[in-house]
Amino acid sequence: MPDLSHLPWQKLSIPAAPRKKGNYMPPPLPVRNRQQHSEALNTDIVSVIGQVQAQRVSMGLDPSQMLIIEFTARLDSEVRKILEENLNLRILSEVATERPIPVPDFSVEAHAPNASRNKRIIATLDQTQLKIESIEPVRGSDGEEDQRKSRFIFATSLSAKFFKLFVERNPAMADFKVFEPVKRQRETFYKTLVQFSDSTSIEQLQRELAAYSANGPRVLLTAIQRATLFDALEYFHAVSPEDRLGINARENGFPNGEFYFDLDLWHTGEDADLEKSNARIAVEHAEGRVTDIKAVADMLILVRVLGNEATARKLLEYDRVSRLDLPPSLHQQLFDVLQQRVAAPPTPHFGEDMPKACVVDSGIMPSHPLMSGGLVASRDFDSGDNTTVDTMGHGTHVAGIVVYGDIVHSLQQNQWVPKVQVLNAKVLGMGGFGLPEFSDVKRAETQLEEAIRWAFEEHECRVFNLSLGNPASMYSRGHQLPWALMLDTLTRELDILIVVSAGNNTEVV
Repeated sequence: MPDLSHLPWQKLSIPAAPRKKGNYMPPPLPVRNRQQHSEALNTDIVSVIGQVQAQRVSMGLDPSQMLIIEFTARLDSEVRKILEENLNLRILSEVATERPIPVPDFSVEAHAPNASRNKRIIATLDQTQLKIESIEPVRGSDGEEDQRKSRFIFATSLSAKFFKLFVERNPAMADFKVFEPVKRQRETFYKTLVQFSDSTSIEQLQRELAAYSANGPRVLLTAIQRATLFDALEYFHAVSPEDRLGINARENGFPNGEFYFDLDLWHTGEDADLEKSNARIAVEHAEGRVTDIKAVADMLILVRVLGNEATARKLLEYDRVSRLDLPPSLHQQLFDVLQQRVAAPPTPHFGEDMPKACVVDSGIMPSHPLMSGGLVASRDFDSGDNTTVDTMGHGTHVAGIVVYGDIVHSLQQNQWVPKVQVLNAKVLGMGGFGLPEFSDVKRAETQLEEAIRWAFEEHECRVFNLSLGNPASMYSRGHQLPWALMLDTLTRELDILIVVSAGNNTEVV
């Protein structure tokens, strides 16, 4: 691995995530009416399946293949374990969302030695005087109501604390154990995207749901596992077209006429050729044209499509679509390296045995005096400029930092000591209004992969610098973004180091 000690590193001070303090307890699962709840969930499943199958048939696609359904649940880790380990389903994405409770309250849980004692104590309580708003059942470990336990609900913290003190000081309730009040201000739900490999896996879930309703014998899940899963689930539904729309398209809208856009589709991880064929059929049905397509890992099929707004709207209805967005857009940045001249710089000495680093950017200006002799090879990866030379300055600017490190110190001392040789992989070209752009016909992920494989396979380079990104597609929880997924896959496969920028801070501090 090359020596990168000449590059400045700084550890960021990031505050730790807030932790729950005090007597915090995870929100308990509700005690369900199993028959009613299972009927509601089954109605959701049947509705989603019917909607998806009708759409698939209209597109000429197999309706029995992979299906994506979104679950909304109260638990994350337990539900995830049951879905993945016991039902062999695949979790694609999981995002926690908090919903405020309309009227926050305080709950006090109390345990009696047996069910009859619990009923007798509750009967003796003056609920009006003690300001008890309601009494809720408590779910036992088997999913059924635990007759020994009750949860008392109060409107204020003072009322809850008074009730706890009242019970503790009442000798007749010595065997009635009360816990600290817990404030209920919001509920946390998890939107979980689940992949069913085929119709058989959906039928399996429906069999478990029927057994849950009738409290039947074990199918694949035990009674406790079934209760945990289905009590936690609120509902099933299909992902809406709006949820599939990327940030760039959502904020800027679709252009008029024909335009290129990116289409990400979920991948079963088994037959990439079949998945690509399905993607092409879907695009052609929407009257679009595929100009680039690739499978990334065993998760996504990435497609560049040429079409119009009607094409995009039709594809947003397709259940396998993970995201549809306009191509990456980069901010305009001005660099004066193409005009600035270093006053009488010494000729840098690049040794042939120096380590190599590949700069994946807008190209490098080979005639720059400080790059003389340091450029090993150059290649243009469909940037649209039809040249490997930097036409914007950004790539040359970045290459200078990679080669020399502290440019300010080098300018002050007029000492230029290169530490690495560079490979020039040009992926950005001059677009409209002088803005840097990726290729029209290819995905940015395709350009990056081709550039990295070229430098690795033809020049044995194992260090790469990517000082670029897509500001309209920042990570906002959920599944991994295609760009990051592709880079992670290459890093593991090729055993390379990829340095990626975290973004520029444009605020004045």
